[in-house]
Amino acid sequence: MQTMHPQICLHTFTTSLVIANQTHTLPARLLSACVIEDKTPDKLSRDHLLICMSSGELLLVKVYETGATPQVLDATTIFPRNKPNLSGLGGKICVDASSTLAAIGSFAEFVLLVEIRALADKPKRFFKEKHVVSSAGAPATFNSPRSTAMDYCFNMIASTEEDHGVYLSALFVNERQRLTLETYLWRPKYPVKTVSKLPLPIMDLPVFLFFNDTVSGSVILACPKNLYLVKFNDMLSGVTTFPSCTIDSFPVAHYRSEDASHVYISCEDGSILEVVATNSTISVKTVVKTDVDLGKTFILEEADEESYLLGYGGDASDGRLLQITKSDAKSFVMETIASFPNWAPASDIEIIHGNIYVASGVENTGALTQLNPGSRITTLYNEESDQYDTISSVTFGSGLFPVSYIVVSSPIRSKIRQSMYKDAISEDPNPRFWDLAEDCGFEFDQKTLHTGFTTNGLFVQITPNTLVLTDLSGHKCTLDQSIVLGSVGPNNLLATVGNVPGNDRNLSVYRIASSVKPDAFELIKSIPLDAPVTLLKVIEDHIVVGTHDAINFYDIEDLTAVSTGLPFTPCDMLINSAFELLIGCRTGHLLFCSFTSQGEVTVNSYRQFGDTPVRITSLQFQDYILVASDSVYILNLANNSPPLQIHNDDSSNEVIIGECPVFIGEANPETAMSVFACFLTPAQLKLVDLELAHSVVEFKIELGKTPRRLLYLDDVNLLVITLLGEMDPDTGNHLAFVDLATRAVVSPNVFMDRRKHGGVTVFSRKEVIYCMAEWRLSLDSQEYRYLVTGSGYTTSTKGRLVILSYKVKNGEVSLGKQAAWTVPEPVFAVCQLSKNTLVYSFGRMISVAKFSGPSIEYKSGPEYEFPSKVVKLTVTSPGEVIASTMNNGIIVLTYEDDKFCRVAKDSVYRSCLNHGVSDSLIAVADKERCVSFLARDDGITLLKPTGKVFLPSFVSKLLLSDNKPVWRKQPSQMFQNPSILCLSMSGEITKMYIMTKQEKEYWDKELAVMKREKLKDSLLDLDSEDFMEDYNGSTNPIDSHSVSYVSFPTPLSPAPTMWSDFDLNSTNIINGTALFQMYYGTDNPIIDALNEM
Repeated sequence: MQTMHPQICLHTFTTSLVIANQTHTLPARLLSACVIEDKTPDKLSRDHLLICMSSGELLLVKVYETGATPQVLDATTIFPRNKPNLSGLGGKICVDASSTLAAIGSFAEFVLLVEIRALADKPKRFFKEKHVVSSAGAPATFNSPRSTAMDYCFNMIASTEEDHGVYLSALFVNERQRLTLETYLWRPKYPVKTVSKLPLPIMDLPVFLFFNDTVSGSVILACPKNLYLVKFNDMLSGVTTFPSCTIDSFPVAHYRSEDASHVYISCEDGSILEVVATNSTISVKTVVKTDVDLGKTFILEEADEESYLLGYGGDASDGRLLQITKSDAKSFVMETIASFPNWAPASDIEIIHGNIYVASGVENTGALTQLNPGSRITTLYNEESDQYDTISSVTFGSGLFPVSYIVVSSPIRSKIRQSMYKDAISEDPNPRFWDLAEDCGFEFDQKTLHTGFTTNGLFVQITPNTLVLTDLSGHKCTLDQSIVLGSVGPNNLLATVGNVPGNDRNLSVYRIASSVKPDAFELIKSIPLDAPVTLLKVIEDHIVVGTHDAINFYDIEDLTAVSTGLPFTPCDMLINSAFELLIGCRTGHLLFCSFTSQGEVTVNSYRQFGDTPVRITSLQFQDYILVASDSVYILNLANNSPPLQIHNDDSSNEVIIGECPVFIGEANPETAMSVFACFLTPAQLKLVDLELAHSVVEFKIELGKTPRRLLYLDDVNLLVITLLGEMDPDTGNHLAFVDLATRAVVSPNVFMDRRKHGGVTVFSRKEVIYCMAEWRLSLDSQEYRYLVTGSGYTTSTKGRLVILSYKVKNGEVSLGKQAAWTVPEPVFAVCQLSKNTLVYSFGRMISVAKFSGPSIEYKSGPEYEFPSKVVKLTVTSPGEVIASTMNNGIIVLTYEDDKFCRVAKDSVYRSCLNHGVSDSLIAVADKERCVSFLARDDGITLLKPTGKVFLPSFVSKLLLSDNKPVWRKQPSQMFQNPSILCLSMSGEITKMYIMTKQEKEYWDKELAVMKREKLKDSLLDLDSEDFMEDYNGSTNPIDSHSVSYVSFPTPLSPAPTMWSDFDLNSTNIINGTALFQMYYGTDNPIIDALNEM
């Protein structure tokens, strides 16, 4: 590993790039990407990135190793939007070895060639001419398609002193599955020329083809069972008998080593083969054998003579970076260096107590994945610490090695430790701690209320009984006082709130001497206080005192006060670099306030972080702070970005009772991605690496089967999961139950049909559960809860509805069938209509089932027929039934007097996948990756389209969320409506919010500056709105759990209506994982591209 030095680790997602843990959003869906090498001679080269966007643009992007915002150097249109036969273009991009020509295609009828000027020349425009080639010949036009280009690759370079050219080989297939291998020659200033068209013999369809360096001008066709070597002379002469070899497993991907001396292919069984070719033979040898799914992309480089560096990932597989050492002839030892989690494909989502749970993966990779968006902490060191309940840090000096200390305290004792950046002997890059001697002058046997340094570096400690001044080398002086609160401030001042005889409390101000001497604490002034004190802080010109319902600024000279009432009781405070006052409250609120030099305070906005008192800690790095209540959050006050909740790297749920930064030197604002901090839990003290950027911490509960649907049973804290595949004969179960408290899969110990003697499993082996619902039956002031499942069969066209009772005792789940009945077609949707009625769908019909008691006596109800199959049902609070249909959009019904009546329908015949409801607005997802918003107008039977948003992949689920677009609550209580969350199959979670006219006006006026700043975070120098897919409106930002591209889609009907007061806003709060790409290199990074799932 020491000989390998990766320069950039980059992951590409459907709508973002992640470089060095920094996320950079893209203005449209990413189709493919590849590296273009900088061929500048005699200089340290910097490779660039070529990106194909779904909006029809090709971007040349400059990437920075530090993770800084990439810069767009040039952009060009690669296909016109009004040409549907080019819809597949852009799924693959590659660049020739001379970095002068890019080829763009992937299951399109054309391959587009784009000329690129030399990066070293630094021209104003890098992209030059474009050429289109197809099986019809070259040059071709957009109107002359013949066959589909399955794959292509650049062949050898044809260069002379006077001329330069590049060969491209492309594999075409026509409607009759006849294969043709065609070769083209491109030369600057000349049209693209067709060199050869070689009809291939009958063979299995090749999976891919790639250029072979060892035999000049040859390509290798990788078929499911064979590899074929096609030489350049064969292409010219029409020879169709090729050297070949067999392979034992299906080929998935290929990779050329950095020095181009080795070509590898990965196979479905987890093996990696090296391809060896000569003029007359081709063979393979196994280089690495693993038992993991290598996905659709990989890199393999020799680390040394005995080991390899392997990186891999894919659409539905977790990615890893491994060091593989060969132990003997047939076995390998694998060591994980880095992991790249994947939760795609994602089929369902539930949000429970603020945690996101996703049904993810397929078959062996199937799992329940808990996703925690926010900031990740990596534990570097921990020790038992069950004696202390508070922690703080204090530093003196600046530069690379300031004097820094960590102080932990309990009601009866304290402890102080010095922190340093590194041990000069061990070369450890992490902070290290040393306990100070017991005679250093620190009071170890008392609780520490506050600490600080004087201007000349003396240490000040405030305890409930003593003021201490010490040099921490054994010299100290003390002043005995009865102290409730204390604060060490600037300019050698400190303040205390203490108890005195004859008075409940007083405020005292002291000046601290510049040396350790008996009278080191000089009392300047003391005044009585008439209210209990909850906050004390010394700042530059004032002493801030908080009481039950007010905050008071006392002038530091005469202790005259200016008081301001507050809506909540203050307990902590901080003033940021912009002189904004942040006040933490006992109720869990954080107030954002402005204040004058006289101490007059105005509350501008607030946010509730929990129900426990708020702690505010500055990280002493730019404007990053920690805010702690029920959980701990990191805030960047400089850019007003929303708070990021901090999550442990192991997704543990430990309660953090104290936190502080570890000062180890001045971090570089341009390159710092994380800072060191100490976290105190009830049992441990942890030194952690705290990431400053947004990330997602995931925890998987393995299921071993494909999860399909999720349902939360709140009375027993269980998450029910439907599983696809044949039933396990041992458990007789198509369901899994997860205890969210223990994160354990709980198998039911009773799963029988109670009506059949001896017990028979409820579900058959060939049964598939399509939907679930919780049914709460209310009878005689009693509530009975049941689990309802709708299913079908793989061996017949019938369906079934099953009512199950459930209970949990001693950690075990017991289930029993209460009722079941068979219907003509599979049941795709079911939900509760009223306290004793269910509504469910089968085929094009919906029906109701009524029940009369705990014995579950089924009574059939009326039916209603739709024009096409029903895929989802929702019942609103007014009692309306909203149905998504397979081909006819949304239909709204009412159920009164035992009959259904249609009251509204969709104005568009759309193929629905699912829908969500927010008041009178319906969000519907269709098979075009589009989420449309439909409005209900009183007295009008047609649902009115008000806007739409295109997402990266199919939408698995839509649901309501309390996620707000503005994370600070405004005094006017705007932005309080629920949002709609969209889960895409690619794993992406998108939030959409509907703005009122008042909110939109406020947004445009107050957040205009933030809009411009956040738009810059998308990609530098990307100013054209033409890059935005299916969108022609203005660009606006939105506060969510990440800085992301946001759009207000233009309403479909521009005519003024009551719905013109509303607008749409969407952003990604979790990036998907369907695309995986990685840079690797010793001299230059290399990337291997993967098409979208």
